[in-house]
Amino acid sequence: QGHRGGKHGATAQLLLTISLDWRVKLWDLSLLALPPAPAQAAATSAKAATPKPRPSGLLFELVNPSYDYVADVQWSPTHPAVLACVTSSNTLYVWNLLASVTEPVDTVLVGTAADTDADADAGVAVACTHLEWSASGKAVYVSNSLGCVYSVALRDSAVAASPSDDAKFDSLVTQKSRSAQNEV
Repeated sequence: QGHRGGKHGATAQLLLTISLDWRVKLWDLSLLALPPAPAQAAATSAKAATPKPRPSGLLFELVNPSYDYVADVQWSPTHPAVLACVTSSNTLYVWNLLASVTEPVDTVLVGTAADTDADADAGVAVACTHLEWSASGKAVYVSNSLGCVYSVALRDSAVAASPSDDAKFDSLVTQKSRSAQNEV
């Protein structure tokens, strides 16, 4: 899903993806290589034997510290560089890309001991399945495989935005996009 945190010049083409391999990736869609049209491909193949490499579009790869699969990721509605993800280990990670792309700024274990006990009794593993930000960006609602929903209040220091964050994030994305283009 693209960024929904406001109007950001450089970030209008961003996409967040998750996978079962414990990673969250941030892509610049404007850099992704699209296959040429059939007529163009034929003309190109006649002119050159080797196609020119294209940038992958990958800007950041955030590795979940617990190495559990990531079930959902969402951008903050109020901060351009903050995102949250939930994992199969019932953990909520909050990332601020302006602070670090290697460590989350907040980590919260979601759920109760009763959930874990009910799981063990039923022989079923409980996992976080979805998250949704509150409109204020100060809390996240997390659901799990038992159908429970939790409201998680986040630390202001992890999610508070300053007036300069839009410009800082645009600059960071522009820098990473240029770097990705030059790697080819």
